[in-house]
Amino acid sequence: MAVGDFNGDGKSDLAIAAPNDEPGDKFSLPDPGGKVRVDYGSSTGLHTNIESLFSSVSITGVLPEAGEGFGAALTAGDFNGDGKSDLAIGVPFKDVQVIVNGTSQTLTNAGEVDIIYGSTTGVSLDAKPPQRWTQENAVKPGSAAPYNHFGASLTAWNFGRNEFVQIANFAVQKIATDLAIGVPDQNVGGLSNSGAVNVMYGSFISNGLTGVKSKGVSNNIVLTQPILGVAAQANARFGSALY
Repeated sequence: MAVGDFNGDGKSDLAIAAPNDEPGDKFSLPDPGGKVRVDYGSSTGLHTNIESLFSSVSITGVLPEAGEGFGAALTAGDFNGDGKSDLAIGVPFKDVQVIVNGTSQTLTNAGEVDIIYGSTTGVSLDAKPPQRWTQENAVKPGSAAPYNHFGASLTAWNFGRNEFVQIANFAVQKIATDLAIGVPDQNVGGLSNSGAVNVMYGSFISNGLTGVKSKGVSNNIVLTQPILGVAAQANARFGSALY
């Protein structure tokens, strides 16, 4: 689950995932890849009816593979600094298509993270187009690999890299939330399942999370055990849980 103010009305809203959901139950959408519903807060508490319901097919328009785990991890943060929370959805068992030497290849369970942005009406696919991140566009091309499980864990915080916007004669600080993404089964230094954490920075100026570089500035950082001064270990699964 994740909590955020997705419509900016000052009341907390609740996102609930059913990553193993299948057709035929009350969350039903026409796919077996998992669902996420959002219930909105009010002066009398949470609305009990389903206010928003999403799945991979909502974002891609394509029927996903069974068991991709849409919603296996959730977190909320204001990634574009507009005063409304946005929803990050981990899809760690998603197969990723890449082009290698002109040939399409499928990276089984490489993993994906989808971002749906908040608006005055709540989490919406229309206010700002949703984003689909894999290691290929969030880190660098060639970094995704089978069974990395990118998006197995998520957390959203402001890690301190804020922006300043010139308004009249004043520089006004704009604060956006950043996103940390667990990749617990990434190999590091030839060690299987050592694990990594990818951090993407939010941006008011760029209206949300951006790719590898924007205006020459790196918008991501990759953390592993060696980077933090600890020897990498096989099966450590660094990044399997984030706070």
